[in-house]
Amino acid sequence: MSDWANTKAAYRFFSIPRISEEEILSGHFASAQVRAAAIQEPLLVLHDTTEFTYKSTGRTDPEIAAGAAIIAQDQTVLDKLFGSPEKADNLSTYLIRIARLGGYLACASDPPPGNAAMWRGLRRLTDIQLGFLLAKGGVGN
Repeated sequence: MSDWANTKAAYRFFSIPRISEEEILSGHFASAQVRAAAIQEPLLVLHDTTEFTYKSTGRTDPEIAAGAAIIAQDQTVLDKLFGSPEKADNLSTYLIRIARLGGYLACASDPPPGNAAMWRGLRRLTDIQLGFLLAKGGVGN
């Protein structure tokens, strides 16, 4: 989306109660199922099982544990990149670290990180983990 009007329109669209993620993705899922069924040879399916929920929980409960939304492996990688956190096992600390990987500056006057910074940060974190596993010899032939 290139402008604020389109962004607002998307938020209005997604706020309609009868619109759900399942309905939006149902056509994609059906199409993928048909294409996969048509293939006779073995099919390699790559699937990211990372589940990430970014809600206002960090603001309403600032002491919530990082494990509520971030797996231990991600926490370990972020600790190696940014050093040990001042508040150990604090969700908001790790969310900001992920956002910083996505380009968020985390200045005192900045608003909370947006979806784009969080998405870029999660992608970069995944790339870093994959690079580490490749270097260690834990992935591939």
